[in-house]
Amino acid sequence: MFLTRRWTYLFLLLAVTVLAGAARAEIRLSDNSDHWFPRADAYWESDAGLTPEQALSKLRSPDARPGPPSVSRDDVWMLYRLVNPSEQPLTVHLTNENALLDRLDAFLLDADTGQVRQQIQLGLSQPGLGAKHVALRHQDALRLDARQRYFLLFRLKSDTPLALATKVTAAPLIDEENRQRYARYWAMLVTVLAIFLFNAVLSLGYRDSAYRWFLGFHGFTIVYFSALTGFGHLYLPLVVIRFLADHIMALNFLLLFLLYEFSLHFLSQERRLNDIRKPWYRWGLPAVQGIGFLISLVAADFYLLAPFLAVQVLTIVPVLMFAWRQARSGYAPAYFLFLSILVQTIGGSVGLSTFAGWVPANSLTLYAFFITTVIELLIMSYALSARIRFLERRQRNLLLRESTTQLPNEAYLNQILEPWWSNPETDIPSNGAILIELRGFNEITHIMGPRTSLKVWSNVIQQWNDFLSRHKWVQSLPTLAPSDKLVIINRDTMLALIDIHPDHRCQTAFEAMRNLDVDCEGQVFGVESRIAMHEAARDMPLDELMRELSVAMVTARRHNRFVQPYDAQQDRYFRRQNRLSRDLRTAATHKQLNAHVQPILDLKSHRIIGGELLLRWTHPELGPIPPSEFIPLAEEMRWQPELTRFVLDEAARWLNNTPELDLMLSINLSVLDLIVQDDGADLPLRIESMGLPAHRLKVEVTETVLMEQPDQCQQTLDQLRRLGCRISIDDFGTGYCSLAYLSRIRPDEIKIDRSFVTALESSTIDRDIVAAIVRLAHNMGACIVAEGVEDMSNLNACRELECDRIQGYLIARPMPLHDFRAWLSSYRHQSERERS
Repeated sequence: MFLTRRWTYLFLLLAVTVLAGAARAEIRLSDNSDHWFPRADAYWESDAGLTPEQALSKLRSPDARPGPPSVSRDDVWMLYRLVNPSEQPLTVHLTNENALLDRLDAFLLDADTGQVRQQIQLGLSQPGLGAKHVALRHQDALRLDARQRYFLLFRLKSDTPLALATKVTAAPLIDEENRQRYARYWAMLVTVLAIFLFNAVLSLGYRDSAYRWFLGFHGFTIVYFSALTGFGHLYLPLVVIRFLADHIMALNFLLLFLLYEFSLHFLSQERRLNDIRKPWYRWGLPAVQGIGFLISLVAADFYLLAPFLAVQVLTIVPVLMFAWRQARSGYAPAYFLFLSILVQTIGGSVGLSTFAGWVPANSLTLYAFFITTVIELLIMSYALSARIRFLERRQRNLLLRESTTQLPNEAYLNQILEPWWSNPETDIPSNGAILIELRGFNEITHIMGPRTSLKVWSNVIQQWNDFLSRHKWVQSLPTLAPSDKLVIINRDTMLALIDIHPDHRCQTAFEAMRNLDVDCEGQVFGVESRIAMHEAARDMPLDELMRELSVAMVTARRHNRFVQPYDAQQDRYFRRQNRLSRDLRTAATHKQLNAHVQPILDLKSHRIIGGELLLRWTHPELGPIPPSEFIPLAEEMRWQPELTRFVLDEAARWLNNTPELDLMLSINLSVLDLIVQDDGADLPLRIESMGLPAHRLKVEVTETVLMEQPDQCQQTLDQLRRLGCRISIDDFGTGYCSLAYLSRIRPDEIKIDRSFVTALESSTIDRDIVAAIVRLAHNMGACIVAEGVEDMSNLNACRELECDRIQGYLIARPMPLHDFRAWLSSYRHQSERERS
């Protein structure tokens, strides 16, 4: 059916051209004339010495040729009869569309006297051709008197195939005709360039020889048609156009070579050419094409038309045969190549017939070759994409397996397992899945190198797969062998489908795989496993199952568990943490953060000597977020310096607005505040640049912070002390700060953690610990602050133990910093009333 339609279209095309050639040679002109010259009355070949009058005599004699020659070394004369039947003189314009003709002269002779009335030149030798606008090249005007008959003689001279492709257009229509001609040139150029650029961009993603040869063929096609159709005048110098026109047969041989090489590489089913091994196909035909190209550079086209047709047949026929054979063997993209070359062959045959003069030139036949070539390029573009898809599908099975163990990999998970799992018609006997994590390979890689680590890893993977293959409650994976039970997600993580039983048989069986010993290269390596388990609902998407398994695995890591079932409550916690970590970055700019202060009371003077700044976050949807939740999250995000900057800004604003108050504010610092620069400045430099009164600022650090980066923390604390800041050790007694390091810091203040203070009445051990801390601090010259004082019993105990200051709900709860000044005034008035 396909071939039948192609032959039908070819028959219709030939019928149109035959009908066009059957038009009468006598041309009656008018103000509406706009048509192509039909087949001439007669043809004559002669040397260059023949005059137009002599040529007219020869053309009217019985010895004149009835049809045009294809190529000729001599001048070729053609005879037409023109009639101006109107009562007014008429001007018509002749436009030559055969851009290959070196010389095309038109002679207007009086029909009665046979004398030359006008002569114009329309070929490449036209005077002043380079200076003319592109749309006006190869064009000139004839002036006809009223009610007169004329003979119009054309003299053609060119080494290329001869064809008269000339159009006659009346003067009122010539401007529109030239605009259309100019637009047509641009449309042709833009079309081929757009297709070329599109394929050039696509080729950047593929290192494929077929794409490279196609781009070479396509790019040369643009050059070829620049000379053949005339749109090369838009961007090429005239000397280049003349060179290309004079060597059009050489361009044909080169174009044939590029098409053949592209076809060979395209028809290879591998990315490298390895299917075509016969010397004739691989080297013989390209050599013949190359020889033809070299000969055509020095020999006239007159001698090369027949050899070129023979080489074209020798090239196209094997390519079509090989494409058909490859397509029949399962290489589907070959069908598109077969179709593209067939289309190009039909268009090329029409184009060759037109330029050889066998078919009259008109808009259809003259541009048939270009139109079919554009169609060919589009089909080839699609064929190349089909080729890439074919090669990718063929390599898919290789990509679906991990190269070392040959077990299915993550690509299999996404491309096979996920669609299978999501299909509602799939019968899945298992009701759960496990995620297996392996630990210890980083250490093996660092100590023994990647080669040994890979061997150990392969051994462990095989042990796990063999273990799962022995149990019936493990589901086989779709489209794979029954022995394949694991999907390798990455080097440390694997997935398996299992049937979870209420009696926990599988969890008991997993104990045998908890710690595996692998003997490799005379050494024994230990690998630890961890399992996340999920009893999945049938309608749960696979990606959601994987996400929830990952949540269970994170929970297993945090709690150091071997088997961890999925916990929805833990999942909600992780989701909340994720949202908080995202929103915390914009909390300050959205005015969700607030600085609160909790007063500190001096027990000797009964005065408020300052307060500790505490950060509060009110989420617009989740409400107040406790500091115990978002402060560790900020440290994990390394966002703590941003929060500290906010607190410092609030402290600077309040301290600068209250110079009359001899109060000190305390801020809490993390290890990141002490060792990380923020916007290129460390903490002391930021404090100094903010204009903050450092003598009224106290920085609090915990023992844990001090021991993480002791040297760098010590350096930063010394700089802060030189600025005038006081140093306080917060939550003392809960960390692991050494006494030697404590003596190096020489803190100004030590704050006893609330866990000791609240137990002073009930625990003699805690009371003795606090007493020891107080003596240690006083011996070092530091004062003691008791945190968490909530009632009078705590206060009395702190006085008995000689604590210097207290902080807690007994004095006041944390309050907004902007309310601190008013609270101080109220507290002083109340204290004065109590003393009086």
